[in-house]
Amino acid sequence: MRILVALGDPSAAESLARLLVEIGWPEPSICTTSNTALELIDSTGGCDILFVDTHLSPVDGFTLRDEIRLRFPGLRAILTSPMGVAMPLDRLGDDPFLPTPFTPTDLADCLHYLLFENSIPPPTSAEESPSPELFSPEPYSPEPPDQLIAGSRLGNYSIESILGEQAWEILYRANQTNVGRNVILHVLKPEFAYDPAALTAFQNRASIKASLDHPKVATVYEGGEFQGIHFFSMEDIPLPSLASRIRSEKSLPAIGAMEILALVADVQSQLSQAGMGSDPIDATHIHFQRGKPPRLSNIAAPLIDSPVTSTVEISHLGSMLLACLDDSPASTPARLTLERITNATAEPLSWEEVAELARNSFPRPSNPDAPIAELPVAPVSAALNLNPAIRPILWVVAATALILPVAGYFILSTLTSGSRITIPDLDAMVTIPAGVSPYQGKPLDLPEFLISKYEVTIGQYAEFLAFFESNPSMTTSFDHPDQPAGKSHIPQNWADMTEVTPPHPGYFSRVKRWGQYQGAPLTLESPVFGVDWFDAYAYAKWRGHRLPTEQEWEKAALGPDHANFPWGKSANPKFANTGADFTPSPDPKVGGGIDGFKRWSPVNKPDTDTSAAGVAGTSGNVSEWTSSWQDGPNGTKTPVIRGGNWKNSFPASAKMRITRLQPTHADDALGFRTAMDPPKKP
Repeated sequence: MRILVALGDPSAAESLARLLVEIGWPEPSICTTSNTALELIDSTGGCDILFVDTHLSPVDGFTLRDEIRLRFPGLRAILTSPMGVAMPLDRLGDDPFLPTPFTPTDLADCLHYLLFENSIPPPTSAEESPSPELFSPEPYSPEPPDQLIAGSRLGNYSIESILGEQAWEILYRANQTNVGRNVILHVLKPEFAYDPAALTAFQNRASIKASLDHPKVATVYEGGEFQGIHFFSMEDIPLPSLASRIRSEKSLPAIGAMEILALVADVQSQLSQAGMGSDPIDATHIHFQRGKPPRLSNIAAPLIDSPVTSTVEISHLGSMLLACLDDSPASTPARLTLERITNATAEPLSWEEVAELARNSFPRPSNPDAPIAELPVAPVSAALNLNPAIRPILWVVAATALILPVAGYFILSTLTSGSRITIPDLDAMVTIPAGVSPYQGKPLDLPEFLISKYEVTIGQYAEFLAFFESNPSMTTSFDHPDQPAGKSHIPQNWADMTEVTPPHPGYFSRVKRWGQYQGAPLTLESPVFGVDWFDAYAYAKWRGHRLPTEQEWEKAALGPDHANFPWGKSANPKFANTGADFTPSPDPKVGGGIDGFKRWSPVNKPDTDTSAAGVAGTSGNVSEWTSSWQDGPNGTKTPVIRGGNWKNSFPASAKMRITRLQPTHADDALGFRTAMDPPKKP
């Protein structure tokens, strides 16, 4: 699968490429111009999927797509644009458009539409659904919610709808019933609720946003905790966003564009002077309605969170406003200003200079002596308004810039009868005989080796951690020499607080007590996840095994007659646990309509995902670490990941490789299996 990402913004191209890899797709090629795109396609011999910016240069994305498709008729294309859908929609044809900004789910859904929409019906037989007895949760205790649903309550807040998801937060639209106002609720994801570093970072982020005191920026009202759920509430600006204006293809008058430009520049300048960073600006942050002054969502963030330079932000803002500026003669000064702003990467500007350019470009009043009104700039205040009615549950957030990596907790429990082991050959190793087989399309001779039939399970990994609890002096005995100092082998989101019944236990506790996690069945026979490369290495060494090389992994994963899929030559999402039927709905009954599993499956299911050698789960469930490393730029190396996972929109072929992730990366769709050399003959 040859994927090419062709976006004009280098940082956006890198982000999209990284996101593709993280959700399990092959590593794409990247370019930022149409000329480079054609050169890459010539060097690689073609392109299967093209992500292209409609505003690419020197040839636009539509023309580039059409030119490539003339040479490669099977090309599938996804078009996108930082300008939203302000473009000639009739040129899309049958290709999907991916609006920005988008979530991993949006991206996966778009890819699923591109490859599978209406081509494979959902299963109708009960045989294709998981056995309800295997996943039935224990009746004595309800599982804490992973998401709030419409109509639920959080203290004084009534939830109306979910707005989106960020790295550590879920955003909701809600009504604060005790004062009768609409708000945007930022809620810390429950898996981070008992991580002190994550909680401190979340509270610090709220405090920084609260300290931004500007009359045209959304206000933070209060922050607190209710029944173990941490949140802060923010003003819901009662004006349509610029994103909605772009979607409806409504143009901006010159005065509106310059007011927006001056407002954003003033706020960014204020944040810079106060030593704060900002969230990346996009059209959803800007709120505008003709006849009213523009307003801005609260973009304040810890300085370390700022992912792009001010020069890139300025250029992006100018380009976004220029794309929707009306074409009347009165807009000529504003257009010249925005063209200058858009070219900021070649001729850098400060935010103060941008604000001055914006004010100088305001349409002049009929009285030439009348002054142009200055936009008010307010000082930064450290106050965080707290609601006295719920003061006992509110936290007072510190305004220190403290962003720490998410850390786990070393809490281990013995296995209970709440999730029993039913796979009789769980520890089986499959012998792969010596001989020649294809590796990445070329013949390769490998000696005999053994590889585990199944991915390492949660129950097996729990035994590994229990060993350290019983033998604390051996905690570092199986570590790789390059493992970071002080690192434990507790998987991400595995552990919980020391309380017997914490409000938000980690996933190991949820397995034992409820048999589900994140709205999906999860048992001790599900694959362990949230493990990085060093965890996988240490577990394998503890068992007297090792990680397989990627060459061994590929040979073991091939189907009949060296087919790329365990079952044959063609991809079929019914035959592996993939994301073709994934939905983020918290309802455990929603999702899994194609392969029978919403997120994780037991490591022996579905049985169709079994290679010709008898190795299970290579095309779906979780992707897997190997012992092989890939050379990168500047002498860097990254471990090679193989196999598909439940986030993939399609089953992974035996050839798919992921080489972009660091060895300390952990993910809820990433696990491993082990291998070993054959016993030496006497």
